[in-house]
Amino acid sequence: MTFSDYKSSQGVILNFTAGFYAYDIVALREILRRHVRTTRLPLEVAEMVIDMCSDRSTLLACALTCRAWLPRTRYNLLRIVDIHDHRQLACFAQFLTKNKAFDALVAEICIHLPPDDPRMLSLFPALLARKVTKCTRLHILRASSGPPLQIHPSTGFFVLLPEFSHITKLILTSVVFSSLTELTSLVLYIRGLLDLRCTDVRWEQLPPPAETWGCRALAKGSGLLRIDLDMQPELLNQLSLRLVHLQLVSRVEVLHVTKIQPCLDDTINIGYLLQAARSSLRELHIGVIDPPDFDTSLMAPPMGLDEGCRENGKPEVNQETAM
Repeated sequence: MTFSDYKSSQGVILNFTAGFYAYDIVALREILRRHVRTTRLPLEVAEMVIDMCSDRSTLLACALTCRAWLPRTRYNLLRIVDIHDHRQLACFAQFLTKNKAFDALVAEICIHLPPDDPRMLSLFPALLARKVTKCTRLHILRASSGPPLQIHPSTGFFVLLPEFSHITKLILTSVVFSSLTELTSLVLYIRGLLDLRCTDVRWEQLPPPAETWGCRALAKGSGLLRIDLDMQPELLNQLSLRLVHLQLVSRVEVLHVTKIQPCLDDTINIGYLLQAARSSLRELHIGVIDPPDFDTSLMAPPMGLDEGCRENGKPEVNQETAM
């Protein structure tokens, strides 16, 4: 008995001739091709899943799994680069030297300063100058939880900072500078800076007046568009006044200031900041805190009609409450 082109329930074409059957290889390949084509995950969906993944080991696994996933995985791996020690910094610089095309993928660099190696920051400009020309965001922060970390940028650090004029956003978190001038020099030497955000930033000493305005000429033609300051009130006042004198706030459009104490000195210095940005300011957020020696529990509650003292058997009306 002979059967030809018999299609089995599994979708495989079989040839039966005189009791002998064999797979039709050509037909089998066609069936497999159609099956894979209809069940393959669309590339767009895979890329969306990759974009939602933040785990580095998972992204590396995706890059090794499918060649079509490699461009999107590479983009997510290089878009935000986290550097935790000088060894990683050197390896990243060497990688960019050998793969110059990947320069365009780096959008943000986060330098996590380890407590045991705070001078790592000084190596950053020397190793990455002219290698991350498309990077627009720089985040400098303490690597682990704890009090702000003292950093020690060298003189060469500031000399090479103008090479990073492409950086428009600087984020400083939990770091301590040796002086206020060191902080403002960091802001000034990044010539293209538009967005400054400081959280729990401190400095050891206030420089003398002769040093205070020494960098004003360097700030000519520059100006910030956004300033976020979240720090101790006394430091906030010093930095606010310094930014005004360096003429860095005349173009500010968004200003976020927290931890202002309701005292005369604080309001005067913040007033200078607001006055300097009055023509361009579009968004303003101000947070006010109580002074350290201000105890709200000592305040007496307002007295009502029923709580007033009685004289001659009649209640005495509290004039402020009545009004």
